[in-house]
Amino acid sequence: MKLIITKEIAEKYPHLRIGVLLGKGLLIQKKMDELEKLKQQKAADFRQKYNSDTLLSNPNISAWREIYRSFGVKPKRYKPTAEALLRRLIKGEEIPTINTAVDSYLVVEVEYLLPVGGYDLDKVSGNIKLRISPGEEPFQPLGNINQEETTNKGEVIYSDNKQVLTRKWNFRDCNSTKITLHTKTIGLFIEGAEKDIETKTINKSLEKLQEYIKNFCGGETKIFIADVRDELEWVLL
Repeated sequence: MKLIITKEIAEKYPHLRIGVLLGKGLLIQKKMDELEKLKQQKAADFRQKYNSDTLLSNPNISAWREIYRSFGVKPKRYKPTAEALLRRLIKGEEIPTINTAVDSYLVVEVEYLLPVGGYDLDKVSGNIKLRISPGEEPFQPLGNINQEETTNKGEVIYSDNKQVLTRKWNFRDCNSTKITLHTKTIGLFIEGAEKDIETKTINKSLEKLQEYIKNFCGGETKIFIADVRDELEWVLL
């Protein structure tokens, strides 16, 4: 299995870097007291630093808004995944409890204000590809198994050999490859597609993600940064 970034994406986003975490032999639990306390503390720390106005001044948030605009998506209507979570925190909500793997990457989103997402790799068919959709590709969104959407022409998506995995780059994942309590092998991605998003920030967030996954899910992990300035294909499994 590989992560493949198409030449078309690389040409359009020449500063694209994706921090990748691969985890094997994980033991994912519903919740852990230590992680719940960490989530509450990081949410409180975030609220002390940001409100709905100052959030937009963060370069990671403003960069992802521009990235969405670049493929025809209005970020006021469809907020990049990190911004959507952070705005819910500003309104007084807490980081949700899904499971120890998902909760771990949500904490990293709150700490570094970068989108993080990923898949149960045992449920992925073939390679994972970041590409531009021709439009009208079917998509079954997470949590809505009876609903089917279709992609828009020009939309940036992740896909495998059979289906669209994520719409609007990181806006919404599909249902079939979600990370659950039964997941043993994961691939997580931390994305920066503009030069305003610093590589050192991606590195720090990736290292923190690895720390949390090890602490709260166990197993074996490895991390690396996929940089389109170096190559366009990376082996995952």
